[in-house]
Amino acid sequence: MAHRLLEPRVVDEVERAAGVHAGWAWTHTGFTDLSHRAAHPCGVFLGTPFSVCAKLDSSLGGAEQFTAELNGSSGVTIVLCSFVRPSLTMLSGSPR
Repeated sequence: MAHRLLEPRVVDEVERAAGVHAGWAWTHTGFTDLSHRAAHPCGVFLGTPFSVCAKLDSSLGGAEQFTAELNGSSGVTIVLCSFVRPSLTMLSGSPR
């Protein structure tokens, strides 16, 4: 079974959102499945100069669940992140 995040409509939306954020057309060049570390399908769309962390929940309560997770103890909403070995650099976010 193919990963749900790799369905064409999902890939298109991730690439569109990343492109809007970056200000240019962005496409992924690879994908790392991280679903074994989460309760929902999730992974990292690899690209240059940044990669995009994505999680998918199409259930009725999915948006509410993700909102609750983003409002957690960190106090920061990460929009896009760049993986720079060996650290994680936040490109943008909004403090709560």
